[in-house]
Amino acid sequence: LGTTSATAKAMAAKTALVLKDNAGVRIDPALLGATGPAILEVFFPGQEDGHIVADLIFGLANPSGKSPFTYPVDDQAFMEWAKSDPSAFPGVRDPLGQPEVTYKEGLNIGYRWYDANAITPAFPFGHGLSYTTFSMSNLSVTPKISDGTQPISIQFVLRNTGWPAYANG
Repeated sequence: LGTTSATAKAMAAKTALVLKDNAGVRIDPALLGATGPAILEVFFPGQEDGHIVADLIFGLANPSGKSPFTYPVDDQAFMEWAKSDPSAFPGVRDPLGQPEVTYKEGLNIGYRWYDANAITPAFPFGHGLSYTTFSMSNLSVTPKISDGTQPISIQFVLRNTGWPAYANG
Protein backbone atom coordinates (compact mmCIF):
# COMPACT_ATOMS: atom_id res chain seq x y z
CA LEU A 1 0.00 0.00 0.00
CA GLY A 2 2.68 2.47 0.84
CA THR A 3 2.29 5.20 3.36
CA THR A 4 2.08 8.23 1.11
CA SER A 5 -1.08 10.23 0.67
CA ALA A 6 -0.56 9.87 -3.09
CA THR A 7 -1.81 6.30 -2.78
CA ALA A 8 -5.00 7.46 -1.14
CA LYS A 9 -5.52 10.33 -3.59
CA ALA A 10 -5.12 7.98 -6.54
CA MET A 11 -7.99 5.83 -5.30
CA ALA A 12 -11.38 7.10 -6.43
CA ALA A 13 -14.35 7.16 -4.06
CA LYS A 14 -15.80 4.00 -5.60
CA THR A 15 -12.65 1.95 -5.26
CA ALA A 16 -12.59 -1.34 -3.36
CA LEU A 17 -9.32 -2.25 -1.68
CA VAL A 18 -9.18 -6.04 -1.37
CA LEU A 19 -6.82 -7.31 1.33
CA LYS A 20 -5.57 -10.89 1.18
CA ASP A 21 -3.44 -11.45 4.26
CA ASN A 22 -3.36 -13.43 7.46
CA ALA A 23 -3.28 -10.80 10.21
CA GLY A 24 -4.26 -7.26 11.10
CA VAL A 25 -2.05 -5.28 8.74
CA ARG A 26 -1.38 -1.59 9.32
CA ILE A 27 -3.93 0.60 7.55
CA ASP A 28 -2.65 3.95 6.26
CA PRO A 29 -4.75 6.72 7.88
CA ALA A 30 -5.15 8.34 4.44
CA LEU A 31 -7.26 5.31 3.45
CA LEU A 32 -9.71 5.73 6.33
CA GLY A 33 -12.96 7.63 6.49
CA ALA A 34 -15.43 8.85 3.91
CA THR A 35 -12.73 9.71 1.37
CA GLY A 36 -11.07 6.31 1.50
CA PRO A 37 -11.94 3.19 -0.47
CA ALA A 38 -14.18 0.35 0.61
CA ILE A 39 -11.88 -2.16 2.31
CA LEU A 40 -12.69 -5.85 1.93
CA GLU A 41 -10.60 -8.33 3.94
CA VAL A 42 -10.89 -11.77 2.34
CA PHE A 43 -7.93 -13.53 4.01
CA PHE A 44 -7.15 -16.67 1.96
CA PRO A 45 -10.40 -17.80 0.30
CA GLY A 46 -8.85 -20.63 -1.75
CA GLN A 47 -9.06 -21.60 -5.40
CA GLU A 48 -12.38 -19.82 -5.94
CA ASP A 49 -11.11 -16.53 -4.56
CA GLY A 50 -11.68 -14.62 -7.80
CA HIS A 51 -15.32 -15.68 -7.93
CA ILE A 52 -15.81 -15.02 -4.22
CA VAL A 53 -14.35 -11.52 -4.38
CA ALA A 54 -16.36 -10.69 -7.52
CA ASP A 55 -19.60 -11.86 -5.86
CA LEU A 56 -18.84 -9.68 -2.83
CA ILE A 57 -17.92 -6.59 -4.85
CA PHE A 58 -20.97 -6.84 -7.13
CA GLY A 59 -23.38 -7.47 -4.26
CA LEU A 60 -24.23 -11.08 -5.14
CA ALA A 61 -22.98 -12.13 -1.71
CA ASN A 62 -22.79 -10.12 1.50
CA PRO A 63 -19.51 -9.49 3.35
CA SER A 64 -21.17 -9.77 6.73
CA GLY A 65 -18.35 -11.14 8.84
CA LYS A 66 -16.73 -9.31 11.72
CA SER A 67 -13.00 -8.77 12.12
CA PRO A 68 -11.31 -11.35 14.36
CA PHE A 69 -8.49 -8.94 15.23
CA THR A 70 -7.60 -5.25 15.48
CA TYR A 71 -6.07 -3.30 12.58
CA PRO A 72 -3.46 -0.75 13.72
CA VAL A 73 -3.12 2.72 12.21
CA ASP A 74 0.64 2.60 12.59
CA ASP A 75 3.32 0.40 14.07
CA GLN A 76 4.91 3.09 16.22
CA ALA A 77 3.01 2.55 19.47
CA PHE A 78 3.51 -1.20 19.31
CA MET A 79 7.18 -0.83 18.45
CA GLU A 80 7.77 1.54 21.39
CA TRP A 81 6.24 -1.06 23.70
CA ALA A 82 8.23 -3.88 22.07
CA LYS A 83 11.51 -2.01 22.54
CA SER A 84 10.68 -1.36 26.19
CA ASP A 85 10.19 -5.07 26.93
CA PRO A 86 12.05 -7.39 24.53
CA SER A 87 11.58 -10.35 26.92
CA ALA A 88 7.98 -10.61 25.69
CA PHE A 89 9.14 -12.05 22.37
CA PRO A 90 10.49 -15.49 21.41
CA GLY A 91 14.21 -15.70 20.79
CA VAL A 92 15.31 -13.60 23.75
CA ARG A 93 17.80 -15.45 25.92
CA ASP A 94 17.92 -15.43 29.70
CA PRO A 95 21.22 -14.80 31.58
CA LEU A 96 22.14 -18.50 31.17
CA GLY A 97 21.66 -18.36 27.39
CA GLN A 98 18.39 -20.30 27.36
CA PRO A 99 15.53 -19.15 25.12
CA GLU A 100 12.89 -17.45 27.23
CA VAL A 101 9.56 -15.73 26.72
CA THR A 102 7.97 -13.80 29.56
CA TYR A 103 4.17 -13.66 29.44
CA LYS A 104 3.38 -10.77 31.73
CA GLU A 105 0.79 -8.92 29.68
CA GLY A 106 -2.04 -10.76 31.42
CA LEU A 107 -5.28 -10.19 29.56
CA ASN A 108 -3.88 -7.19 27.67
CA ILE A 109 -3.52 -8.97 24.34
CA GLY A 110 -5.20 -8.14 21.05
CA TYR A 111 -7.80 -5.39 21.32
CA ARG A 112 -7.32 -5.25 25.10
CA TRP A 113 -3.73 -4.07 24.56
CA TYR A 114 -5.02 -1.14 22.48
CA ASP A 115 -7.58 -0.29 25.18
CA ALA A 116 -5.04 -0.56 28.02
CA ASN A 117 -2.64 1.75 26.16
CA ALA A 118 -5.35 4.23 25.04
CA ILE A 119 -4.53 3.70 21.35
CA THR A 120 -7.26 4.16 18.74
CA PRO A 121 -6.88 1.52 16.00
CA ALA A 122 -7.88 1.86 12.36
CA PHE A 123 -10.52 -0.84 12.85
CA PRO A 124 -11.23 -2.48 16.21
CA PHE A 125 -11.81 -6.16 16.93
CA GLY A 126 -15.36 -7.05 15.86
CA HIS A 127 -15.64 -4.28 13.25
CA GLY A 128 -17.52 -5.05 10.08
CA LEU A 129 -20.25 -3.70 7.89
CA SER A 130 -23.01 -5.23 5.81
CA TYR A 131 -24.65 -4.29 2.51
CA THR A 132 -28.05 -4.39 4.14
CA THR A 133 -29.85 -2.23 6.69
CA PHE A 134 -31.67 -3.06 9.90
CA SER A 135 -34.24 -1.39 12.10
CA MET A 136 -34.80 -1.93 15.79
CA SER A 137 -38.08 -1.33 17.63
CA ASN A 138 -39.94 -2.18 20.83
CA LEU A 139 -36.86 -1.90 23.01
CA SER A 140 -37.38 -2.86 26.64
CA VAL A 141 -34.88 -3.12 29.48
CA THR A 142 -35.88 -4.88 32.70
CA PRO A 143 -35.18 -3.79 35.37
CA LYS A 144 -34.58 -0.13 34.46
CA ILE A 145 -32.12 0.27 37.35
CA SER A 146 -29.88 -2.48 38.72
CA ASP A 147 -27.44 -2.75 41.58
CA GLY A 148 -25.41 -5.24 39.55
CA THR A 149 -26.52 -8.33 41.47
CA GLN A 150 -29.59 -9.14 39.40
CA PRO A 151 -29.75 -10.10 35.73
CA ILE A 152 -30.84 -7.50 33.20
CA SER A 153 -33.09 -8.50 30.31
CA ILE A 154 -32.93 -6.55 27.04
CA GLN A 155 -35.51 -7.32 24.38
CA PHE A 156 -36.23 -5.74 21.00
CA VAL A 157 -37.57 -6.55 17.55
CA LEU A 158 -34.89 -6.53 14.84
CA ARG A 159 -35.98 -6.30 11.20
CA ASN A 160 -33.86 -6.66 8.10
CA THR A 161 -35.06 -3.68 6.06
CA GLY A 162 -32.57 -4.05 3.23
CA TRP A 163 -32.69 -5.91 -0.03
CA PRO A 164 -31.70 -8.62 -0.35
CA ALA A 165 -32.14 -9.80 3.21
CA TYR A 166 -28.50 -10.30 4.15
CA ALA A 167 -27.03 -11.06 7.54
CA ASN A 168 -25.07 -8.66 9.71
CA GLY A 169 -22.27 -10.84 11.01
